[in-house]
Amino acid sequence: MFDFDNRVFRVNGSNMENLKKALELVMSSEYDGQPKQPESVSKNEKGLIFHWHEKGGPPIVPLTLDVVFEMAKAYLSETKPNSVELGEWESNLDHDGHNAPGWIVYTGDWGQLESHSEGFAVKPVYLWYGK
Repeated sequence: MFDFDNRVFRVNGSNMENLKKALELVMSSEYDGQPKQPESVSKNEKGLIFHWHEKGGPPIVPLTLDVVFEMAKAYLSETKPNSVELGEWESNLDHDGHNAPGWIVYTGDWGQLESHSEGFAVKPVYLWYGK
């Protein structure tokens, strides 16, 4: 069950411990306190997309937090930031510091990416560090 229509989520970082915490939070429900499980997963220029509604058949295994975390780790280890669509604040822009690869877990406007079935996504991004 969905919580509310205008859910916003956007957490970035660099370590796997915080990735798991971000996934736990995005998969939580304020409605009944129970974790929500995605029903399917896909991949495109927006990243690794986890769908709240089935798309293309049921998953082979239940998409629990641990399974989603392992999928996200594997995806991030094989995907470079320049291979996905990056926003201005996610790009490898020149500034008076340095950039390093990281990740982001996010929803789009109204808690969805392109349709109401897409719950959240994970993708590699650049993190910016000052002088």
